[in-house]
Amino acid sequence: MARRGDGIYLRKHTFWLDFQHDGKRHWVRLGKHISRTTALQLARVRRAAILKGELGIGGRKKDLTLEKAAAKFLSW
Repeated sequence: MARRGDGIYLRKHTFWLDFQHDGKRHWVRLGKHISRTTALQLARVRRAAILKGELGIGGRKKDLTLEKAAAKFLSW
């Protein structure tokens, strides 16, 4: 998640976090009618959650191997 600047934007009283992950661009709403310093603190928390894979954006599940898929199919 390399970035330039802080990635925080204000649009119509709402702060947004704008970032790229695995070549895809994402926007996450941080909050409405909050200060910029609060938005920066929330952005830090959201970035940590994204890097840990808690928000469903980062980290994908690995595919099953052929042997495990065959065993699952045969048990079905």
